[in-house]
Amino acid sequence: MKKFLKISATTIISLIIFLIISEIYLRYKGLGNPIIYKKDLNFGYLPYENQQVSRFKDSKITINNNNFRVFEENNYINKIYFLGDSITYGGSYIDDKNLFSSKVCINLNLNYSIKFDCLNGGVNAYGFENIIKRLKFLNYNKNDFIVVTLILGNFYRNFIQIESLPYFTKTNDHLFKANIELFSFLIDKIRNKLRFKSNFRNFEKKENLDILKIKIKNDFNLLKDFLDNNSNILIFFSPSKNFYENKNEFIMEKHLFDTYKNNTNIFALNDFVKNKEYKKIFYDNIHLNNYGHKIYSDIISNIIIEKIKE
Repeated sequence: MKKFLKISATTIISLIIFLIISEIYLRYKGLGNPIIYKKDLNFGYLPYENQQVSRFKDSKITINNNNFRVFEENNYINKIYFLGDSITYGGSYIDDKNLFSSKVCINLNLNYSIKFDCLNGGVNAYGFENIIKRLKFLNYNKNDFIVVTLILGNFYRNFIQIESLPYFTKTNDHLFKANIELFSFLIDKIRNKLRFKSNFRNFEKKENLDILKIKIKNDFNLLKDFLDNNSNILIFFSPSKNFYENKNEFIMEKHLFDTYKNNTNIFALNDFVKNKEYKKIFYDNIHLNNYGHKIYSDIISNIIIEKIKE
C-alpha cells in the first residue's frame, strides 16, 4: 500500500511539474490568450469587440468596438474596409502595424492629401458566403473603399459556423490556460482526422471541378450586384504558393483568376508580384509573412490612388 501511495504521489508531482514547465514555455511562445469570437446570425461569427492580446512573437492583436482589427484609428471621415479570411486577418503571428490593411493607410496618409482609417474585417476560416454577407451588412459611406481579398478556398468552404472551428467563445481563464489552448487545438485536429477523409476536397476529379466552377460562377453573380452599384469595391485574388510553382490546385486557381479578373475592379495579385519574389512573401502555402503584407500593401495602395484620381 505504501509503495502504491509513493508511486501515485510521485506521478502526481511529476505531472504538476510537467504542466507548470509546459505552461511557462507555451505562454512564452504566445499561447494562453486566444482571440474570443462570438456567433452572429447574419454572417456566422466574428471576433468579440474591444480586445487586445499579445500572441506569437509578442504580436499585438487589437479588435475595436465594431469588431474590426485595427492598428490605429484617427477618426478620419474616409474609411477603407478590408474583408476576407485569414489572409486579410493576418493570423496571430503578424502584429497589427504590419498587416497589409494597416500599411495601406500608413502609405496613403503619409503620401496623399486625403486621409483614411483602415479597418480590417478579415476573419479566420471565412467562406465566400460569410464574406459577402459581411459586405451586405457593412455600414459604409459613398467615398469609402472596400477591399475584398479572396482565395480559391473561400469558394468551397461555403457558410462557416463557429461551432465547426477550434476557436474560443469565452475567456480562457483556466489555471493552465496555455495548455488548455494547445489541448483544445489538438483535440480538434484528432476529431477531424477521425471523421473526415484526407482527400474529401479532391478537385482532380473532373465532376468535382465542374461543380466548383458552377459554384464560383454563381458566387460571382452575387458579387456582381455589389460591384455594379459601387465602383469603390475592389476585389483581389490572392494566389497560393502552389500556384506560382504549378502544384496541386493551381489549375483551378488559374481558371478563377483568368475568368474573373478584369483589372478594373477585380485583380489577381500575382500579376503585380515580380518574378521569383513570391518565394519571399509566404509564411506557408497561402498566408503571408511580414514582407508579403508589405508587398500587398504597396500594390493595393497604388490601385486605390489610381481610383481616387479617376
